[in-house]
Order: sequence, then structure tokens, then C-alpha cells
Amino acid sequence: MSTVVPINTGFAPQSWLSGLGSNPELRALARESDPELFFESLLAYGLRRESAGEIEAAARVYARIQEAAPEELSRRAARRLDAMVGRGAAGPRAEFLLRRLAGEASDPAALFAMGTAVTVFRLARLASLARLSANPAANLFTRGFGARAAASLAGFALEAPAFTFAGRLANQALGREQDWGPGAVGRDLASSYLVLGGLKLAGWATRAAYRNVGANLVFAPGGGGGRTQGSPLQILFEQTGMLGGILLGHHLEERAGLRPAQAGATTLIDSMAMLLQFHVAGRLSRHAFGERLAARELDMEARHRGLESFAARPPRWAAELLAGPPLAMAILGPASVGRPEPLRMQATRFPPSPAPAYENYHFPPGGKGQTTPPRLSYGETERRLWAGMEPELRAVPFEASRDEILSRRVSLETADRFWEFQIRDFARLLGAEVEAHPPERLIEPFSSQFLRPKGDLLRRAADFAEGGGRVYELSLPYANASFGKANVKGHYSNLRHLMGELEDAFGREVQLQFLREGRLRVRIPNFALWEGLLRARFGEAAHRPIPVDGIITRDDTMRLRGKLLAPVGMVRQATLISELGGKVHAFFVPFHDFYHATMASMLPPELCASCAGLYFPLQRGLPPSRLKQEHLNRLADLDPGSDFNGHPDAFVKFTLLPFWHSFFGEVEAGTMTQRRLQQYPQFLASYRRILRDEAATPGVTPLWREGFERRVNEFGDEFARLLTSVLRK
Repeated sequence: MSTVVPINTGFAPQSWLSGLGSNPELRALARESDPELFFESLLAYGLRRESAGEIEAAARVYARIQEAAPEELSRRAARRLDAMVGRGAAGPRAEFLLRRLAGEASDPAALFAMGTAVTVFRLARLASLARLSANPAANLFTRGFGARAAASLAGFALEAPAFTFAGRLANQALGREQDWGPGAVGRDLASSYLVLGGLKLAGWATRAAYRNVGANLVFAPGGGGGRTQGSPLQILFEQTGMLGGILLGHHLEERAGLRPAQAGATTLIDSMAMLLQFHVAGRLSRHAFGERLAARELDMEARHRGLESFAARPPRWAAELLAGPPLAMAILGPASVGRPEPLRMQATRFPPSPAPAYENYHFPPGGKGQTTPPRLSYGETERRLWAGMEPELRAVPFEASRDEILSRRVSLETADRFWEFQIRDFARLLGAEVEAHPPERLIEPFSSQFLRPKGDLLRRAADFAEGGGRVYELSLPYANASFGKANVKGHYSNLRHLMGELEDAFGREVQLQFLREGRLRVRIPNFALWEGLLRARFGEAAHRPIPVDGIITRDDTMRLRGKLLAPVGMVRQATLISELGGKVHAFFVPFHDFYHATMASMLPPELCASCAGLYFPLQRGLPPSRLKQEHLNRLADLDPGSDFNGHPDAFVKFTLLPFWHSFFGEVEAGTMTQRRLQQYPQFLASYRRILRDEAATPGVTPLWREGFERRVNEFGDEFARLLTSVLRK
């Protein structure tokens, strides 16, 4: 039973305010002589402290009111206090927790502190990694995992103080009193190290766990090649781990006496709020610094990883170069380093079957050394189809407008009838079963373990598909099938990988592959349905298929790509695809081209038009070299990889990767000469001149022109610094 303070002239409010701090509001309240008004005002003061996020101050006020206030006020204070410590009715408790989550997640001081800390960590890590990479001594702490860990620790050492002092300064600016005594500041610093340390440690651990465990689960969402970056399962892994890390940090705070013990729900809410602050602050940091800081971070990672495998011995041509003209005179133009790693992940989406009928089928079949695939034998119907199509396939007006090219293309239904024969011939070679189905087959689950897609994409696709479309379903007596040169493991040659990437591209709204008991089942849309899926999924950005005669030139390919059109090669016999290093079955040529059309449709239309616009000036102006051809091939492929973020910097970095690979390859092989070295700055200088002189190239948007120009300039600068560092070794 609470004590009711009688109303008398001997009431001393100062005695009830002791221990609650000192501020103008409390000093004014100390002059109140009416006990009931005093405690009513004190309760209102406590509610304001609670709303302001000062939970400890509010709890002390409620406890003081509960001790001596009139009964009604005492009950109200007790309800608020119970809600704070996890007792009492569910309603007040939920209200307190939700208000606390909203208040802490949107607190400007906390967001400013976290944003400052994130930025300091990024900058400190980048600077540390740059210093370590520039160190000519290759050891545990200047190369590899040790260097990256050391750079991260250096960033973390500055991140926690930045978080503490930025938060205190922001709170001070907002009029919130701060204790700047050494003890209070030291406790805040210790808390920051514990909580941020737990966050980062758990984040690293869960990312590693996902790479080693989660990505290999049968139900892990992603492409056939393991393209699970950003998948719901990965997000669940990482966010759960980060939340657990913050909870661990708060628990360590409580054990160290840096944080008062609180109810589990309150600690969970605080942790969720901090996780939200972390993500919001990260976005604000990226927005404040733009994509350039992110690009610099990627570049430094690339440079560092490239140095990891660089031979410690001095190159034999170093003395010759250092004895010649100054290095600065040799480096004619600036540039940026790309990542010396393949951008496509090679993991297989499905685990190996426990007892496959056949592990793998490679086309062409046969014994060791066989390179000539079997010839197709066409019937009279197929010969007539080809004779009717061939003049139109050869007469595609590549220079004409998009509308004119579409109006004059071969009927997709006719092309598909010819392709169906090739699909059935391919199935015959494999001993596979093949059936034709209506479009609805694409959303029928392969087994009861799969959910049926909604079908919205397929319904929209049917509106675009000429003749309604068909689906060819093949049941292969193999766990996989690959094409091209034997033992080539590129993702373009792997049928399961390709089908998985296509499922990803279409938003998992169609089911294209399934592996069970060593048999691979795949579903392939015909020409018309594939075009319908592209238009339904990507709208105006879709690359419309244009059947052409065989493998057309790179120049004609770029003329079509600039108009958001995709060549689909029609062939009669096995044909060489250079990127696969060998001949492939005639069925696979259109399939391969449709795959590329799908991947290109995922890219920004401005990118496709800009690449086509720059291609021809670069082809004319770059000096003849292997660097030129590899760069133009990448411009034409329009395939920057699964981690492409749509930004010009990332795409230009992808197209310039061969430059980086070539340089390090020659250095490591010991074949670099002064004459060979001169090709690199000449390439960069010519590139800069073309970008400057071809300012009015049709189709090239200002954003992408600036992106190309900026990236090439940064590339050259980084190349010059890297070469200087290498020569000093």
C-alpha cells in the first residue's frame, strides 16, 4: 500500500527530488507546495524523460512516485515502471517496446553516430589496406587474409571512438546533457567496442557460415551456378547473425557493469533498433560519398588480391626499364584497376546425386581426342523450312532502324519449327525423352517439394508470344550436360548453370530445371514464348530476338545491341562458339544466344546503347593489340557478372579486367619487355583521346560517358602507382 502524503504546510518537495538530478524543470518543481500537484507534475516529467529515451531517469522518477504519491498516481507510475522492466499487462508492455523501437531507430543522434562510425571504418580500412599493399615486403601482415584482417582491425580501432564521440556531440547539440568526465567517457568507449565488436564478429561468422553451409543447401535460392548473392536465405543468415552479435555485445556490457540489467524483450528491442541504425547509416554513408568510395574500396581489394599471387622475385626487365626514361614519361594516361577474379560463381546449385545414372554428358561425345560432332540428317520438311528462311536470315538490315528490323525478321514460329527438330536430335544423341507442352508447363512444379509460381509473368508473356508458345521438356539420363571444348568449366558451357541463371533472371516465376536420381529435367521455351517472357519481365528494356544466319560478326552484333535487339544464330550443323573453345550442337547455338539476350535485358538500356555507341570509335581508334580485342569483346558480350550493381564504374572496371590480367600474366611468366610494356600506356592514352574527341557519339548518354572517362583516368593513375611499386621490388 503506497503512502498518501497529507496536504500540509510542512511538505518538503526537495526531499523527494534528491537523486533525480538537477535541471531547470526540477528546480521549478521544488517550489511546488501542493503534494498532489507536485507528484502529478513529477509523473509528467517522468513521462517526458521516457519519451525522450532517458529510460533510467524515467525509472528513477516512477520509483520515487510509487513510494509516496497518492494511490492513483502511484498505480500509474507502477504500470509505467512494470512495462519498463518486463512485468505487468501485455498492452503497456507492447506500447513501451514499440515506442522504444521507433524512437531509438529514428534517433538523429544515434543515426549520426552510426553513420560517422561506418564512414570512419571504411576510410581507415581503405587507407590501411593501401599502405599495406604498397609495402614491398610480402609477409603475413602485408598480403592475403592477414593484411585484410589488420586493415579491418585498424578501422575498428577508430570506429568505436568515432561512434562514442559523434553520439555525445550530437546529443549535446540537441540539448541533451552529457557527462564528459573521464569515467563516463571511458564506459561509453568500452560499450562501443563491445557492441560494435560483437556486431562485426557475428557478421563475419555468419557470412562465412553461409558460404560454407547455407549456399550448398538443396533449398538455397539461387541460380544453377550458385548465384545466391542477395537471396532471402543469405539475408536471413546475415541479419540473424548481426542481431545475435549486438545481443552478445549488450550481454557483455551487462556482465561488465556498463549497462543495467534489463528484461530480455527490452534488450532485443534495443538490439533491433541498433541493427536498423546500422543499415540506415550505411545507406546514408554510401549516399554521402557516392559510388566513388565504394569503387575505390573494390579497386583496392582487387589490387591487393592481385599482389597476393605476384612473384617475390624482381622481374628480369626491371633493370632495363629503370635504366631508361623516367617511368612517369612512360605512363601517358591515367586509369583504374579491375578485380583479377572471375565475376561468375562456379558452385553447382544442386548437390551431386547419391547414385547418378551418369555423372556428366559432354558434347561432342566419343573417345579421347574426338572433336567433330555428329552431323544432323534433315528430312524434306526441314530442308524446305531452311530454304524458305535462309534468304531472310541473310538479309537482316543491321543498319536499319529497330522497327524496320523487327518488321523484316523471320517468323519466330517458322524458326521454332526448325529448332524443334534440332532439339529432338540433341535428345536422341543423349538418349533423352522430349515432350512438347503448352506454356503453362513452365509453372507446374517438378515435385511436391516445390511451390507453384503465381503465373502472373506467364500470363503476361502469353499476350506477347506469337502463336501462344510451346515448352520442350527434356529428361536427360545425366546429372548435367556441357558443351564446347572438353574440360572447359566455364559457366557458358554448363546446362544446369545456364538454366539456373535463367530462373533467376525471370524472378523464379518459372521452373526450368530439376535433378533427381541422376536424371536432369529441363524445360526450354520456344522462340515466341522466350520473347514473350523477356517482354513481360523487362518491358521496354527487353532485347527482342532477331534470327540471323549463323554466327554474325561482332560489328553486326553491336549494331543490333545498340537498338536493344539480340541476334539469334540459326545453323544447320555443329558450329564453333569461340568462348566455349569448340563446336556445339546446332540446337545449342540459339539457346546460347537467347541466354545472352536474357542477361542483356537485365542491364540498363542506357548501358547497352552507350556500349554500342563507343564500340565503333574504340574499334577505329585503339592501337592494334590483344588488349584492344579483349576489351571490345567484353563491350560486345554485355555480361558483367552476377554482382553487377548497374553503375558505370562497375561496368567499365569489368571491361578493363583483361588489361589487369594481361599485365600480371606477363610479369609472372617473366615475358614482359620494355616494348611489351609500352602497349599498356599507349592503350590508355588512346582510350582517353577517343573519349575526349568523340564527345558527340550518338547513343552514348552523358552519365555513361562520364563514367567511362572517370574510370579510365583512375585506372591509369592506379596502374602507374602499382607499376612503380612493382619495379621497386
